[in-house]
Amino acid sequence: MTDAVVKSLVVAPKISEIPVGLTYSFTATAYLSDGSALDVTKDESISWSSDNDGATSVSNTEETKGDVEGLAVGKAIITATGVANGQTFSASAELQVTDAVVMELQVSPVERLLPVGIEKEFIATLVFSDGSELNVTDDPSIHWKSENSDVATVTTGYISGNGIVKGISIGSSVIAVSGKFDDVLFSASANVGITEDKLHALYIDGAASIPVYNYLGPITEHYKVYAEYSDIGTVEYVGSLDWEVDISVIGLATFDPVSYSITTNPMAPEIAGKVTLTACVKDGVTCVSKEVILFTQIIQVLEDDVGGESRSCEDLGYKSINEAAFIEIFNSEFRPADVSSWDSTSQYWSYGLTADIFGRILPRTASGPVKRAVYIEDGATSPSTGREFITDTYDLISSSFGRANLICSID
Repeated sequence: MTDAVVKSLVVAPKISEIPVGLTYSFTATAYLSDGSALDVTKDESISWSSDNDGATSVSNTEETKGDVEGLAVGKAIITATGVANGQTFSASAELQVTDAVVMELQVSPVERLLPVGIEKEFIATLVFSDGSELNVTDDPSIHWKSENSDVATVTTGYISGNGIVKGISIGSSVIAVSGKFDDVLFSASANVGITEDKLHALYIDGAASIPVYNYLGPITEHYKVYAEYSDIGTVEYVGSLDWEVDISVIGLATFDPVSYSITTNPMAPEIAGKVTLTACVKDGVTCVSKEVILFTQIIQVLEDDVGGESRSCEDLGYKSINEAAFIEIFNSEFRPADVSSWDSTSQYWSYGLTADIFGRILPRTASGPVKRAVYIEDGATSPSTGREFITDTYDLISSSFGRANLICSID
């Protein structure tokens, strides 16, 4: 037992620096009257504090006392305070918190299986001291490499599209990525296994119907082919395909086997058709087909007087069209920007038919209004309230088209 008493308290180091997100451990030492020194960093009599809580967080928990975490860029004075021999002692040190620094380079996923001929992207990510992350897959400082390029290749050195691994032959390879940041070299790697091309099925993804509106001109729709594999599930197919294309009306559309796209060639307004696409992989066995409908304006206004009785489109040799089909076409992405919004009204026919009318008003041309698109539905519960479509372009319910007209499908 000693009679020595505390003479002073010192916090070390006096000046230190850490980046945001990291922790620095300070020590507190009590110097006694007999010349000895005692580490009191975690002593219960010692309390730690900071004059800048926005930049630092100081721990007073028993096991981590004296540890200071950098929260934001700034300077803080870290102080240890204690009481001994009835006297209060304190000491301080300066801590500068700087910008976050790179801690690690990661590549994801770290394990992947690919069939021969298939490409998939790997991602390179920098992890900073503050926990933030940055995608550096295409950073010019990053270099990608496949340790076994006979099995798998990887793209590198491009402005974009780096880190894409392609299976060349059955086997395995290490995909390595490296780069220098803040004058420090970082690296990471992933393992890729290239397996047999176990293709189960193909799928053609894209629009099931394309309009052939004269006033829209040609329309091009692009398609994608997806393949289902036993090892990795469904991915976009990037291998070679043999295409067979059947167009029901010669000249109505063309197909580009390079871009996988159908381009329409509008003909007469009443000419519709379909395109049947069939794609086969190189083995000639695994194939898939898709039917794409080429539709026209689909609505025709029959101006003939139907007489003083309710007659259907079928009575006149045409097909009826329901509201759902009308909405699907005229609310589609192909609707011209200058076509007015969807609306409806009820009207009463002199021969006793009450109907709901739904329509869009098409834009004017140099020769006058384009043919109107209207749908009439039987079964309205009350006669017209007198409301009509009012527009600067055209009035759906106009004197030039009598109310005895029927609206039928022509596709």
